[in-house]
Amino acid sequence: MSSTTYPPLDVSLRAELSRRFGPAFSVREKDLDAASKDASGLTRRPEAVLAARTVQDVRDILVLANRHGFPVTPRGAGTGLAGGALAAHGGVVLDLAA
Repeated sequence: MSSTTYPPLDVSLRAELSRRFGPAFSVREKDLDAASKDASGLTRRPEAVLAARTVQDVRDILVLANRHGFPVTPRGAGTGLAGGALAAHGGVVLDLAA
């Protein structure tokens, strides 16, 4: 079985994301902690969280992820029981519940 690995979000990429998305982009501990668990009981910590405010935010983060090669994990209310909203490979959790 093979495993995909992704490079961590570097400082310059985090700065670019912060400039583009403003306060909707977070690397704060409390936001990472909240996005690291769901109703499954599993935990997987993302490197950042983006609370999407618009369809354009969703489009832009996906374009940037494709360009820079980082994973994006969509997340709703975090009530899933299978861990699908958890960042299995780091990257950005895209919070769609905002």
